[in-house]
Amino acid sequence: MPVAAMPEPPGYSKERMRQVVARYAGRARALDAHRTPGTLDDVNVVLILSESFSDPTRLHGPTFATDPIPRTRALMRRTTSGHLLVPQYGGGTANVEFEVLTGLSMGLFAPQLTSPYMQILADSNDFPSAVSWFAAHGHDTVAVHPFNTEMYKRKEVYPRLGFQRFVHDRTMQEHRHVQRGRYIDDASAFDEVVHQLHTHDRPLLVNLVTMQNHMPYPGQYDNPIGVRGLPRDKRAAPGQYARGLALTDGSLTRFLARLRASTERTAVVFYGDHLPPGVYPPSIEQVNGNRRVHETPYLIWTSFGTRRQAPPPTTSPTQLLPLLFDQVGEPLTPFYALLRDLRTRLPALEAGRYVRPDDTDTTTPRGLGPAARRVLADYRLVQYDLTVGHRWSEPGLFRDLS
Repeated sequence: MPVAAMPEPPGYSKERMRQVVARYAGRARALDAHRTPGTLDDVNVVLILSESFSDPTRLHGPTFATDPIPRTRALMRRTTSGHLLVPQYGGGTANVEFEVLTGLSMGLFAPQLTSPYMQILADSNDFPSAVSWFAAHGHDTVAVHPFNTEMYKRKEVYPRLGFQRFVHDRTMQEHRHVQRGRYIDDASAFDEVVHQLHTHDRPLLVNLVTMQNHMPYPGQYDNPIGVRGLPRDKRAAPGQYARGLALTDGSLTRFLARLRASTERTAVVFYGDHLPPGVYPPSIEQVNGNRRVHETPYLIWTSFGTRRQAPPPTTSPTQLLPLLFDQVGEPLTPFYALLRDLRTRLPALEAGRYVRPDDTDTTTPRGLGPAARRVLADYRLVQYDLTVGHRWSEPGLFRDLS
């Protein structure tokens, strides 16, 4: 059924949007004074949404015989990294992908708007995103998803975001499964990314959404990781899930080693979309709290030795690309300057939760300071304008100022 994506913010008008654009164009010029134009022009950028990837050792309750993700944890200590506040527990993969690619937050939409891909983008001719920015800067743009093209209407949505090619389960080079795994494994997905990098003359933006660790979990592996701290009849799924994480941990490490050995410069943004559905008993959320089960790991890695940044302990998926731009020193568009200002005042935002710079949270904007409320109001205006408004701000927000 058709739904209103979000209510019109107070004061929405063409003149108000002109003022917002001017404010963040000024912020972008100030921030860009010490940045180098074209930093990413010859760099491959690989975005990896790792299906159901999380850190189970952060949860109080279950304990695992071995750490499922020791290599990823070591990478996080050496790279720009932290945890994302994601919209849902156990689902909503495409919504996290939407936040990363567009910089727009699910937390500002009406509750009835459950899938922007299906309810907004599928009916649009185009939609502003980072994909278009990279295409305008000389990148070929490729989406890779080792599953069918129909889920979340990706076949229709990806071209609207600016992707020139969609590689899926029927067009990939490899289709391996681990033991009795139900889905194409992560090693095959990473091999496909390498294949795309090797067969394009121009730099690439690759958006990979993996499938290996998608539910259901029981019965896939002969060597599940041992679990304690849960009733005996509740240990099978966590042990199977943890083994899948361990396989991802190894595949990611080998993938990055191949990129490091290449002569091409590559940046990788790796993140989890949500905790696994149906793996833990309901008591886990009660013991750990609602926020903890809405947090997943991320890291930003480059093959060319950029400095590690110190982001907030918890941030939003919308901030991943601005964090990459900060790390490599790429000049910001006014829209990314807005996101960066938002991160300094309001590091993470989802429906009913606003995370302050000290990593505490509040349930309403009234619990934020005046500066945070001002930048949040600007962000709300921009999101309304770009999704269901007149897009008055689009030409100014997404232009380069350098």
